[in-house]
Amino acid sequence: MSLKFHLIPQSRNVTFYLTKWVINDHRQRDKMKKALIVIDAQNDYLTDGRYPLWNIDNTVENIKEKLIKSIKNGDLIVYIQHVSPLGSAFFEEKTYGTELISSISELTENAVIIQKKHADSFDETNLGNVLNSNNINEIDIVGMMTQNCVLFTALSGIAKKYNVNILANCCTSVSPVIHAVAIRGLSRIEKINLC
Repeated sequence: MSLKFHLIPQSRNVTFYLTKWVINDHRQRDKMKKALIVIDAQNDYLTDGRYPLWNIDNTVENIKEKLIKSIKNGDLIVYIQHVSPLGSAFFEEKTYGTELISSISELTENAVIIQKKHADSFDETNLGNVLNSNNINEIDIVGMMTQNCVLFTALSGIAKKYNVNILANCCTSVSPVIHAVAIRGLSRIEKINLC
């Protein structure tokens, strides 16, 4: 970024204030790209699912609002979908519970969907490659569960190359205490914001 400075006189008495004008800053902004990563927004976490989470209805609404903003900003949208083997407690492959929450997923047409089998969304997936191929340098993380998949994704070794933001009111967990403890712990390392 190049800077150009102008001296602006305050009055007739030769006192000057320094102001800066940023030149060519638009080039830097054009290079910066953001992705919204929606982790495990799946039916088994809804109130009628196999493993309902605390505050799930409000969290889904907050995610939808953030998703609309991100789409308007032209951000890359990535859905992470956890798939577990047959016989698992939840997210059992080929079941309704493992499907993305339709009220969220129907808001996008060109989202990337990445399936995972571990808490860290980068672990044994192509998420890093997708972000790199789209020149992403900043990621907003939303979804479920705060103390597990959100936390492990945010703290992943691969995530260190990105500016990571966790949007606290767009995440949830099994209880308000667990959610708060995870957010507090993450706030020492990552940026915690609201949607």
